[in-house]
Amino acid sequence: MLKYPLYSTLFILITLITACSKEGAPIIFESAEKFLGNGDYIRALETYNHLADKYPESTYAPTSKYKIGLIHHIYMGDKQRALEAYFSLILMYPESKDIAFARKDMAEIYSNDGDHRRAIGEYQWFIENSTGPERDDFRYHIAMEYQKLSDFKQAIIELQDILKDSPFTPIAPKLYYQIATNQYLDGNLNEAIDTYDRLVSFYPENHLSLEARLGKAIAMEEQDRLIEAKKILRSLEATYPNKDVIKVRLSWINKRIKEGPSRRRR
Repeated sequence: MLKYPLYSTLFILITLITACSKEGAPIIFESAEKFLGNGDYIRALETYNHLADKYPESTYAPTSKYKIGLIHHIYMGDKQRALEAYFSLILMYPESKDIAFARKDMAEIYSNDGDHRRAIGEYQWFIENSTGPERDDFRYHIAMEYQKLSDFKQAIIELQDILKDSPFTPIAPKLYYQIATNQYLDGNLNEAIDTYDRLVSFYPENHLSLEARLGKAIAMEEQDRLIEAKKILRSLEATYPNKDVIKVRLSWINKRIKEGPSRRRR
């Protein structure tokens, strides 16, 4: 007697159900969602694919395409198949709300893969197709992609432009911190110190204020302003979450002070 694998039996049952019902797509989609919720990713993929192929005009088809990409991306680590599913979604259903989710995933895949230019392109799509505070987040992501490209000057421009356009944006502390960080990375220590000071002055209660004070101390150490750097670090001993970081930096500064004047480290 011929025996079918369990997944083949599933599709036979689904076919019988859909032949007798006008609500085939919702039933298939519900089955796929249950498989996904139970961690049965192979069957979930098969079921989403079945729905997308059999009911391409269904309102469930675009979401099924997205879920296929999501499973490959998050649960199976197959970025190529994930991208193929997302591209198929964008091509077949250009008006679908699921495209936004797909493009976020695509940006993450590109960024993690080191393809920062393509990641910037995806985030640019969001800037062109969104309004309100969320646009600031996407612009911030673009700046961070430039930072990953070691294009610190462009990162600074992107971050400063957000502050110009949205001076009261909720992510302002993060913007000031990253502007200072990129100024430091670009070798502009005085500018970095000034920006760290602005962050501390404008947002003294924000958790990044502590990071800014540490950043300022590190920049001053780079300038051989060891006594000033040490004073800042000592003021952070009681409040900075990672005590070991402060301890190690103080130890290093004390060692340099004992050694006497030295050339600026690069």
